[in-house]
Amino acid sequence: MKLSPVPRRVIGVRKATRIYLHGFSDASERAMGACVYIRAANEGGNTSSHLLCAKSKLAPIGNGRTTLPRLELCAAVILARLMASVITAISTPFIEIRAYSDSTVALAWIYGGASRWKTFVANRVAEITTLLPAINWQHGDTNNNPADLISRGALPAQIINNSLWWHGPCWTSTTSDHVSSQVLPALDVTLQRQVEREQRSIAVACIATYDNDFLDAMLSRYYPNLQLLIRITARMLRFSHREFRTTNRLTPKEIDNAMRVVGGRLQLSELNYESKHPILLPSHSTLTALILHHEHREQLHCGPQSLLAAVRRRFWIIPGTSAARKTCRACVECVRARPVPLHQMMGQLLDRLPDRLKPNPPFSITGIDYAGPISIVSRRTRGAVSSKGYIALFICFSTRAVHYQSTRSSSLIP
Repeated sequence: MKLSPVPRRVIGVRKATRIYLHGFSDASERAMGACVYIRAANEGGNTSSHLLCAKSKLAPIGNGRTTLPRLELCAAVILARLMASVITAISTPFIEIRAYSDSTVALAWIYGGASRWKTFVANRVAEITTLLPAINWQHGDTNNNPADLISRGALPAQIINNSLWWHGPCWTSTTSDHVSSQVLPALDVTLQRQVEREQRSIAVACIATYDNDFLDAMLSRYYPNLQLLIRITARMLRFSHREFRTTNRLTPKEIDNAMRVVGGRLQLSELNYESKHPILLPSHSTLTALILHHEHREQLHCGPQSLLAAVRRRFWIIPGTSAARKTCRACVECVRARPVPLHQMMGQLLDRLPDRLKPNPPFSITGIDYAGPISIVSRRTRGAVSSKGYIALFICFSTRAVHYQSTRSSSLIP
């Protein structure tokens, strides 16, 4: 193989006033890689573009989840790391820093930010944008991408005289000082699906707020309890029909219809529709407070859990636990009937035994007790006969020490 000299000097013009840094990345199912070029220009219009460094990596084998857009994103990570290393190593300031990729899906992920994507894409986009912001990334043509030689592979004889590999695309060696920006092309349906496949699902919570101060004020002022509200509603329903306008007493059917209007209309069904579809009520509404207070009295001043279970047969209060506790705490009858817990008072020691309160030698003041009866064997030989015995307990009243020994009788101490 013929050797090809590689020049050590990458800035090919004298007195360069403008230095640009360009990088390219590409990936395939076999390999991925990136290459970095330095382009310099002087006041006379002379320019030069040379390869500075490159890096390659084999693609993972046997992983079915690693798609080609993901490999392109991994190649972009290699390019971002490589360009960050070049910027740190070279102290010369660059006029422009650009990174190019021919993958529209990978660029869409980079432009979208890390928070929108799933873990695999989000971690790599976060690293790319940290090393090289998304504004520095652009779309490049596949035919003018020198990193394509890395991903596809090339023999040494093919790159010795390859101008694209040693000097970059043709536009990098023109006399123009600024590289023309290429807008990301529009994504078709297939590419758009690939982009959305890595999008993180977002849970949206819909919260309904209750804000009717006028109605709450009217209910609090004119309707102190739920029964009065139901009866007034029944009267209004009776007078809404001209043929039923009478002043007689309300019938149970009219009261039931009024309760349905107040709490919501129920449809005829073979199932228990009230339990199956309870009516939603806000916890801070005056109507909710009237319903809870009424049910609390109907259940004979039950506790918060029993009250909530009884109310949920027809209504579902959000949040219901705090509303039920508030109703039970505000009930005057429950507060009056709630017993006050008693605390046991400790009694004083007996004054007739003053010696127990003074430090004394052990067993100066002793209490005696017996335990038993037990079987006692005098000797451990064949044919030994057991006899009945007891255990004598000696308790020191000063130190609480205990001494015990065996005895033959419960009345005499040996």
